[in-house]
Amino acid sequence: MKTLALWTLCVGCILSSSCSSPTNTDAVNDVSLADPGAYLISVHDSVDNDSLKRLPTVVAFHGFSASTYEWWEYRDHSDSVGSARVSLPLLGGHGRTYEDFRKATWEDWQAEPLAEYKALSDRGYSNLNVVCSSTGCPLLIDAIKHGWFADKIAPHHVVMIDPIIFPSAKVLTLVDIAGLVLNSASTECTDTEKSYWFCTRPVEALNQLQNVLTYVRGELEDGVQAPDSTQIIVFKSIHDGSADPVSALAIYQGLRNGDGSHIEVQMVKSSLHVFTRGAGRAKWTTDDEALQIKTFTEMDSIFNAR
Repeated sequence: MKTLALWTLCVGCILSSSCSSPTNTDAVNDVSLADPGAYLISVHDSVDNDSLKRLPTVVAFHGFSASTYEWWEYRDHSDSVGSARVSLPLLGGHGRTYEDFRKATWEDWQAEPLAEYKALSDRGYSNLNVVCSSTGCPLLIDAIKHGWFADKIAPHHVVMIDPIIFPSAKVLTLVDIAGLVLNSASTECTDTEKSYWFCTRPVEALNQLQNVLTYVRGELEDGVQAPDSTQIIVFKSIHDGSADPVSALAIYQGLRNGDGSHIEVQMVKSSLHVFTRGAGRAKWTTDDEALQIKTFTEMDSIFNAR
């Protein structure tokens, strides 16, 4: 019992959490659900326009417990400079009620951004790209591994921001044991973040996170080949409290560009997880902002290259 108690305490401390039993009223209510046309290009473009279909179009996969908010800043940046059109699908089970989040599997998380990509491909958008952050990246890697893009217009470029393959919280593997005594774990969020993140993470969701990371680690060990026309670049924070920097190495070793070459990895000087998101943070420095803008500008160049 002492060992179990210690492990449980470690899970809580590593996740910066406290034990809690959230009420059924906990919800995020992502605004994209009420107005999908403002977030999904496939819905916004109700009438086909060949000129729009040729523009760089980016489907953004956000991370675990987050919402479309995670990529609002890049969409706003892209809109302001006219560099790319950014579609913001919501991961399945996210941005809704706590119960929806608790019940969703990682395959459910993956399904909705893939559905948006497929809708655009089916309609002939010829300059498709993907950006993913955190858990959005292993969800994408799994889709690539299983040949999901084989009958679709393949992404020209994939940009990964702080992908997680190995969590910094090594005792995430103990969530099955922790689940015997915990209903959930709560992490610190700012008031703004509470509106867009599930700051209380149910054990069931943490189990799903553990499962997808374990699964994708195995896929990377086997080797993953991107579609023929796809080039991939990873940007990874050196000091990341959520995703161990070794995640970038695992992706570099296990994932290849469409032409068989090594992907590109850039390690960046940051202590933030998903360093491209500044909105809602308790601390955001001028250096953080400079890195964000630098990365957005580089992403613009990537998505506009053919």
